[in-house]
Amino acid sequence: MSHRVTTRVSCAEYFAVRDAALIAHATQIDPTGRWFAVSLDLQQEVWPTEDYELARSLVDSAVPEDDLFAGIRSQVTVR
Repeated sequence: MSHRVTTRVSCAEYFAVRDAALIAHATQIDPTGRWFAVSLDLQQEVWPTEDYELARSLVDSAVPEDDLFAGIRSQVTVR
């Protein structure tokens, strides 16, 4: 399995919303656990992106991406 980051989406300004959504699902993540040990300000400064690996694409898009929907706005051809 490859662990190559192909997409980085800048989203630091939404980390508070992300954390609130995670906390809303207490059965999925411990609100007092290590996930929340680093302050929001430090997370936003040090790692302000969410990172992904493109496993498969049916549209043409340049890599690295900064948009999970890159190429979808264009015409899609079935292969």
